[in-house]
Amino acid sequence: MDKKPTLWQRLRDKYRIVVLNEKTLGETLHMRLSLLNLILLFSAMTLITLVLFGLLIWFTPLRNYLPGNTQSIREQLVEQNARMDSLLDVLHFQDEYMGVVKSVIAGEIEPDSVNTGIDSMYIVNREELLSEGSEVIDEFMADYEARSKENLSLFDQAASQSAMHMLFRPVSGVVVEHFNPNGFQGVRISVTKDQHVDAVLNGTIVSAQYSVQDGWTMIIQHNADYLSVYSRIARPLHRTGDYVRAGETIGLASDETLLGYQLWCSGRALDPEAVIAF
Repeated sequence: MDKKPTLWQRLRDKYRIVVLNEKTLGETLHMRLSLLNLILLFSAMTLITLVLFGLLIWFTPLRNYLPGNTQSIREQLVEQNARMDSLLDVLHFQDEYMGVVKSVIAGEIEPDSVNTGIDSMYIVNREELLSEGSEVIDEFMADYEARSKENLSLFDQAASQSAMHMLFRPVSGVVVEHFNPNGFQGVRISVTKDQHVDAVLNGTIVSAQYSVQDGWTMIIQHNADYLSVYSRIARPLHRTGDYVRAGETIGLASDETLLGYQLWCSGRALDPEAVIAF
């Protein structure tokens, strides 16, 4: 008596699937499959379908429509509204700032005057008033006013001394590149972001130009044929033609580069470290 085939044997039994031509009854296609092959093929197709469906939901907005995801949609809406409000605030501030600039150009606001002590910081002060609520600008203005009072006080106390004994430091920092008569005829000083850059002597700004390599470069003409050059300034606070006093802030430094400083006398480069205590 034949033994009853086991389940494994039934799964592995081969079946022939034949496709016949209806008119000629000729065989056009045939396949040999087993139940095991069909189960594996169906499982593989089901797994691939589930993976593709999961990827479709995960990487498309369809996931927002899943039950329980209402909170994430609400959070996204709140975030987008906050960003829109911030952009509107920036646009409003820029419109107000451009209005101030247009008023200056049109002559509606009194231009800077050396005799009255008003310089290009007038515009910065006006900008600070228009951007009320900006803690960064408020902090900068308070620090600038304190530094200006201190520097002007020192200037008044030593006004009777000679020019070479009144050289202020252009910036408070460490000299990392020294004077080289055959290379860079000046010094480079390490700085921090928004650090004050000060005039070393009384003088007039004869040049304030911007370049991609060195940022803003400002040149000040002093008495006795002295000329000082400040390069890699991130933000100038004065413009060409302004008269500045010793110790007065002329710009802000950047944290991405070193501040360059040169001192010239009658067309000859001097070593700044020989006359300035950095």
